[in-house]
Amino acid sequence: MISFPADWREANRNFRPIFVVLLAVDLLLLAAFVAGNLLVKVNVLSELPGLFGIGRESSIAEMLNYLKWVFCVGVLATCWWASRARFFVYLLVVFALILADDSLLIHETYGWTVAEVFGIPPTFGLDPKHIGEVVIF
Repeated sequence: MISFPADWREANRNFRPIFVVLLAVDLLLLAAFVAGNLLVKVNVLSELPGLFGIGRESSIAEMLNYLKWVFCVGVLATCWWASRARFFVYLLVVFALILADDSLLIHETYGWTVAEVFGIPPTFGLDPKHIGEVVIF
């Protein structure tokens, strides 16, 4: 049986500042990305600096994303430690696999391989590589 805090409002109160900060940082990074692209469109910048791209592996947004996955794994490990409920271990494994896939570029790297091995045709306007990425993930 999973034991949770008797007063969920207290747990909510403790987590809310963390959530607000993470959300604010995400919104700031998104705003920087949009502003940077607008500056490129009006020829103020020649190109968007790589640190502010949201699709680049070495960008600030992606590094923050890795930190959030690590944070989730840590919180789940703490929940498991406190309750010894296997449910948290299962979730911890899922989040650790997502972190590994995201940081090691597993589905991006092997998408074409899966598409070729299984002969996946283009579907719904998507390249076979993208369908292979979803299969791997």
